Amino acid sequence: MFDRCAQERSSPPHEHAVTLTGIEEARFVTTPGAGEIFLGRLDTVPIYVNPGTTFDFRAAAAVLSPEDVALLSYAQGMLNWTTRTRFCSVCAAPLEPRQGGHVRACTSCDAEFYPRTDPAVMMLVTHRGKLLLAQHKGRGHAFWSTLAGFVEPGESLEEAARRELFEETGLVATTLTYFGSQSWPLPASLMIGFVMEVEHDAITIDESELADARFYAREELATLQLSGPISLSRWMIESWRT
Repeated sequence: MFDRCAQERSSPPHEHAVTLTGIEEARFVTTPGAGEIFLGRLDTVPIYVNPGTTFDFRAAAAVLSPEDVALLSYAQGMLNWTTRTRFCSVCAAPLEPRQGGHVRACTSCDAEFYPRTDPAVMMLVTHRGKLLLAQHKGRGHAFWSTLAGFVEPGESLEEAARRELFEETGLVATTLTYFGSQSWPLPASLMIGFVMEVEHDAITIDESELADARFYAREELATLQLSGPISLSRWMIESWRT
């Protein structure tokens, strides 16, 4: 069992500590000793990770247990944040780790920086028994997946979901219900899923975001290349299909 042990970050434990270095054969690989970033305790053993450590998150998440995927997502998120947070945004001086690596403090002006998570909404959109799927431009454009977008300042999650749906497809939701959420550390997102029914199926795609979007019946999904099995998008699709 894994425990983040936030109360120990001010004075991270070093006795019997191990540092996460990789993944082999669906198991974590560790080396003895404490690293820079204290993650918590795995089966009471203090576990760390060092900046610069790399994982193939997608490949590992496909073979690890759900509990280990959660720990790996946490480690990957901390590594990404550490890599991107090296200099003070106030005075540009270098930052140093504190609180077991969970705070980056300026060596000049003492400003402190904390790990951040960017909320993003994901929408499973239906109309009269059919499911809306889209091909997104950019990486993975061949895959059909649900719609998604980042929450903007001043928005609620529900407002963001309705806005993204309308901006990308011109569709208007008549109902909206919460589905679930997933941590996604590439680079630092929390995916929040909603199920939405729309009033019509006349799609006008935003060509700067989408390559294609259309409604599919359940029996048609077997012919499509869908988003990866570890993603919230795929979980939502399979939930609807079954």
